[in-house]
Amino acid sequence: MTLFLLLLSHVKILIRNNKLIILFLFSFLIPSLSAQVEIKVVDSKTGAPVPFANICFEALDKSTVDFKVTGDSGRVAHNLDKPVQVAISSIGYVSQIDTLYPGNNIIIQMSPADYNVPEVVVTGQLKPVRADKSIYNVKVLGKGLIENKAATNIENLLNTELGIRITQDASL
Repeated sequence: MTLFLLLLSHVKILIRNNKLIILFLFSFLIPSLSAQVEIKVVDSKTGAPVPFANICFEALDKSTVDFKVTGDSGRVAHNLDKPVQVAISSIGYVSQIDTLYPGNNIIIQMSPADYNVPEVVVTGQLKPVRADKSIYNVKVLGKGLIENKAATNIENLLNTELGIRITQDASL
């Protein structure tokens, strides 16, 4: 605030000399009145940073909208001159909405979201059919089996099954 008063006293002196210089000084003064805030996005269970979370800053009066993405450290800085509504989302986490005020840094704790993927049946038939209606023997690779094999991708998982061969065609 003392910087503002000091600049204001200089502006009064310059009023007598040139009005154009006043506008020039105020153009630098106005951006400095906004406060930079830092948002840190962390996992609520582990406390680890959540990289590449999407953050939407929307003014409470809906006049402005800005978007940012957190870095590897889960942090993002943003200049605020008025309160904004902040919406944070990231794949694998429950989205959150909060209000952010100028000058207040904030830590957002994101809760992991569990997504249940439905069972998929893969057969050699031309039309999709239910597993119990298939003319082929269908073996279900359930959650327990997948976790026990510790496969990192579908190819590693299926390579251990009898009767399944996976090849890669370089021409495709």
